[in-house]
Amino acid sequence: MTPASVRLSSVDETAFFCAAHALTDRAIVVVERSGKSATARLWPKGPGSGKSLAAEFRREYENQALRWRLTREGLGLRAETLRRALALAAAAGGRLEAPAASLTPAQKAEIAALLAEADADPGPRDPLGIATPWEDREK
Repeated sequence: MTPASVRLSSVDETAFFCAAHALTDRAIVVVERSGKSATARLWPKGPGSGKSLAAEFRREYENQALRWRLTREGLGLRAETLRRALALAAAAGGRLEAPAASLTPAQKAEIAALLAEADADPGPRDPLGIATPWEDREK
């Protein structure tokens, strides 16, 4: 069976490897680099043609290239958002705006009652011994 080959020049390396990884459930993928270009050879794992895998690889590469370009373009925005958040935290003295609310005595009593009820419950009956570990049954 001959592999389908996809050769792209001037590729985004990360997007190319992500596209190759995305097809590993349907194909055996071998990636080769030569300068700025890259080649992916695809062997189908099941029924199907290499031609359709090549078209699918090209689509996946375009999707990954767009995804990684948007990620890189958004780095400045994320950095500015983090800088502003840290500035706001520093202006607030690095502490929470309001103290965390504590439980009322009624809520604490309810939790204690639920925990006591759970501790008193012996659990489900096991007449067939399914829950008993094998080692304990064989002794």
